[in-house]
Amino acid sequence: MRIHWIGLVLLACSLWACASSGVNRSVGVLTKPESRVDIQPGGPHAARWQTLDIALDFEYQWEQTQFDMRGTVELQKRIQAFTTLDHLRIRAHFLDAEGVILSTHLLWSAGNRASVHYGFVNFNFSRQYPPPAGTDMIAFSYSGEASDAGGDGFARRAGGRGEWSFWWLP
Repeated sequence: MRIHWIGLVLLACSLWACASSGVNRSVGVLTKPESRVDIQPGGPHAARWQTLDIALDFEYQWEQTQFDMRGTVELQKRIQAFTTLDHLRIRAHFLDAEGVILSTHLLWSAGNRASVHYGFVNFNFSRQYPPPAGTDMIAFSYSGEASDAGGDGFARRAGGRGEWSFWWLP
């Protein structure tokens, strides 16, 4: 009977730990100025955000209770040099006037721990979010990995598989 309760307590603690590490764990974090994009009410408005790894070309429309966003993820040359995208997760962060994160949402993802060749990836996105009160800007972050493997899944060179991990923190 005692072992049963210990197991339940361990399960509850594990579930709590998973829940507390959700996508909004960055709320309250001050973002880097180069991560921020000013946004205007109404629209549609066009915008672009870019790093050395990816670029986001998007259009948005911002009404009081809804932020509609659609666009395209563009891999930059240093990522395109690899033949396979193992995974990529991009998040959108709503910010206040000081650049502090108010909420975080998944914007786009690919790969899910299974390598996909670029030809099989849909790089378009379309999302709707409820922007929190006090929203003044938006920022982005990402993490991903690309690799160099042949079409049959085997490494091209005898030296093994080439991998590149890349990320951007807001």
